[in-house]
Amino acid sequence: MRPATGQVAVQRRQAAIRLATVVTVLAVVFAGVVLWQSAGEGDRASDRPPAANRTPDSSASTPEPEETVAELCRTRSPGGPTAPPPRKVTVTAAYPEDAPLSRTTDISWVSYALDGSRLLTAAGRTGTVTVWDTGTGRRITELTGGRPGGGLLSPDGTHLAAHLGSAGKPTDSATAAPLAVWDVRRGGAPVWQVAPAQLREMWAFAVAPDGARVATAHADGSVRLWEPPGRTPVARLQGLAGVTRVAFTPDGDRLVSVHDGEEPGEPTNDEDDGPGQPDQREGHVIRLWDTATHEQIAELHGHLDEVTQLALSPDGSTLATAGPEGTVRLWDTRKGSALTQLRPENPQAVSVVGGLQFSRDGTTLMSTQMDGTGRLWDVSSGSELRCFNGVPAQSVPVFCPGDTLVLTVGPEGHAHLWSTASGEQHEVVHEMGPYADGPVPSSQSPDCGTLTVGTPGWAPEEPGAGSSINTYTLTFTDTAASGG
Repeated sequence: MRPATGQVAVQRRQAAIRLATVVTVLAVVFAGVVLWQSAGEGDRASDRPPAANRTPDSSASTPEPEETVAELCRTRSPGGPTAPPPRKVTVTAAYPEDAPLSRTTDISWVSYALDGSRLLTAAGRTGTVTVWDTGTGRRITELTGGRPGGGLLSPDGTHLAAHLGSAGKPTDSATAAPLAVWDVRRGGAPVWQVAPAQLREMWAFAVAPDGARVATAHADGSVRLWEPPGRTPVARLQGLAGVTRVAFTPDGDRLVSVHDGEEPGEPTNDEDDGPGQPDQREGHVIRLWDTATHEQIAELHGHLDEVTQLALSPDGSTLATAGPEGTVRLWDTRKGSALTQLRPENPQAVSVVGGLQFSRDGTTLMSTQMDGTGRLWDVSSGSELRCFNGVPAQSVPVFCPGDTLVLTVGPEGHAHLWSTASGEQHEVVHEMGPYADGPVPSSQSPDCGTLTVGTPGWAPEEPGAGSSINTYTLTFTDTAASGG
């Protein structure tokens, strides 16, 4: 027999009242416990030292610390070539002390020719450039007719181009000096020059692979091509924003220009662009030119900041560019299009790029970052293959024959050797120097066999003055580094 409908309603109301009473009691108890814990915590806190002086409780869960330089490279399984046995490199003197090259002093600049057969040095005080035979350490010739103090050597090592004015500053009509080109095989005076009047507001220049042409970059957005005798440009390639960098492809068929300056007549104040916004003018544009027809091939966009580093693959088909934004971008120079952008797998490891270099076979690219890391990239896929800790900032890596080893030189002239297969640093033993307390000019031979550095003398207030030149042989041994 079912209960009456009224009785059921009464029973339900009574159950609801009992449930509400239980919930209310539990809420009161919970609130009391919370207040008691808060009061106790406050009493205990008064007995503890300030947060800045407390030692963290090892048993408590603490936030992860910020990553250090050593932690910027994440461990990952090898994806490149098989790692060779650890190597040990011994650095010893290349020439006897009585060799002319070993006794040279007052060095401010050094550079190897691409084939490694010649070494060029510039004297700090006079700017005179001497050409040396790297096989014997003897002087081949000396360049006269100006004080270049350095310059750019053509890739084939036959010609040196140097601006005889103030390095690193745009020229003007009042202080302009000629741009001179020497044949280093003959020595003596320049074989041709570009007149100062033609070099107004020149920011940079480049030498063609065969040394027969020179390209100059100007603040008015133009790139000018020069051939002997250099009286007038054979072509004027016009952009908008000022040109800060220029480079020939290895075959000389293409020319790369970086337009990072202001457009002529535009204000230099970037406040109108807003914080964190890309430059609304033409800045950060890369142009590709045909050196035969002087026509523009492509205009490449993508960088949000200035382009401070660029490198071309050995066959010239791929261009790598980078800058303060920390991203490396790859471009197809034949099609004039973007390929990919390279970013570290660790998002916290994005850092200003200080150097770029392609491997000898062009399949990989190494970048060095200002945070002390280096990264090896797969050019075709854009993936990160390796990460290296402790790479000297702003060093330009050199791939040794076989592309299994990379050599970098620190600002003090010390050699560092890295395995592209494992990402590990090999042991380098400096039996004789180079030792220095500050930056020194240095250059390593293309075969990684020798390293030449300038050791500062006793006049640190005059860079290069009184320094001596030292060339060292890097001897590679396939023995475990820990085995001595």
